[in-house]
Amino acid sequence: MFGKQVLLQVWRTEINIFTSQGADLDKEDNAGKTALNKAAFNGRLDVTKYLISQGDEVNKGNKTADVNKEDNAGATALHSAAFNGHLDVNKGNKTGVTALHSAAFNGHPDVMKYLISQGADVNKGDDSGRTALHVAAQEGNIDVTKYLISQGADVDKEDNAGKTALHSAAFNGHPDVMKYLISQGADVNKGDNAGRTALHVAAQEGNIDVTKYLISQGADVDKEDNADVNKGDNAGRTALHKAAQEGHLDIITYLISQGADVNKEDNAGANALHSAAFNGHLDVNKENNSGATALYKAVQEGHLDVITYLISQGADVNKEDNAGATALHRAALNGHLDSQGADVNKEDNKGATALHRAAFNGHLDTSSNISSPKKLR
Repeated sequence: MFGKQVLLQVWRTEINIFTSQGADLDKEDNAGKTALNKAAFNGRLDVTKYLISQGDEVNKGNKTADVNKEDNAGATALHSAAFNGHLDVNKGNKTGVTALHSAAFNGHPDVMKYLISQGADVNKGDDSGRTALHVAAQEGNIDVTKYLISQGADVDKEDNAGKTALHSAAFNGHPDVMKYLISQGADVNKGDNAGRTALHVAAQEGNIDVTKYLISQGADVDKEDNADVNKGDNAGRTALHKAAQEGHLDIITYLISQGADVNKEDNAGANALHSAAFNGHLDVNKENNSGATALYKAVQEGHLDVITYLISQGADVNKEDNAGATALHRAALNGHLDSQGADVNKEDNKGATALHRAAFNGHLDTSSNISSPKKLR
């Protein structure tokens, strides 16, 4: 090793002497070969790296050694290295990233074709287990994605966290890549090591188009590759939990319209409403177009557990809708609401109180409760 270091230093010194005297790094011999081509041809990786790195530093004002410069036969330094067996196409850098990963990241299909022709492993992962397909899906490069799959890339190959290329595309919002992956057999319900599917990822990241597409693949509930809106991760959390956790109202609305169970609990007993409240995304007094709040609707439907939770989160029991009606007017549930400060004498826009409404609808028991309010025990 010491001898190699000494030899490399000698080469560096000689190269510096030549270039300091104006030597052209890209000067060709009669066969059109440059110094870089020669170094690569003979497998001198250290010299090759040095030539490329020193162009600007040694020849101030001159370009670096041109890695794409061709000889008379049309061969570059890369061709020369490969031809003579000096090219390890599967060699990774310090984090295991190979030349194929880099080409996929930057979208260079011509380089990828050559690397694969020289034996590059399309399913080789970096230190995180991510393959070139993961990278292409992450970057949304559909052409590279198609090419890699045509060369045998495994569409369901997992990285160390259990994530597939579909997870990568969903996370970064690339529906075109997702469509192709699924058309090639990618499992839309495949969970990572934590049980999170692409739908969980899309919902959490707020990617509505991706969310819609995934669910569209599950229109037929018996379809083998359908996306289940109520599928939980390892913690029992559904896509609705994830969307509520991040406050993505458009995703929440769409998931519910597609049959998501709003009452489904995770392993800790929390539903989507709890997730929204816990993460500060719950405006319990937000009104719809008619001025009705969630509390008003919960009372209307008789969901006592939801009513209790909303009030515990600060729901205004006396908040009026556009007609001036409160939740108490709507359901005349005085036994619960009065204990939370509901005004039994509150009038709507027509001057009617909850007592008027209860009497009008023939609810004698409710009328009695309102006349003699009682506290909730």
